[in-house]
Amino acid sequence: MSKAEILDQLPKLNTDERFEIFSFLWELEEKDFFSTQQPSEEEKYLLDQAEADYQANPNSGSSWEDVKARILSQL
Repeated sequence: MSKAEILDQLPKLNTDERFEIFSFLWELEEKDFFSTQQPSEEEKYLLDQAEADYQANPNSGSSWEDVKARILSQL
């Protein structure tokens, strides 16, 4: 099936079918992104800085549980 044929058929699908295809495509994109992408030099620098900050003061931040609770309380 050609790309044109696939695109022609997409509007004929119901919402659940389109969501299933969207989810599958998104998973493919994630796999491609994470298998081919490397952090830029700037991103590496920022990650190194964040790690150094954490190593210097590991108790300065909040746990994921606390952050999640704050976010959910605002919804």
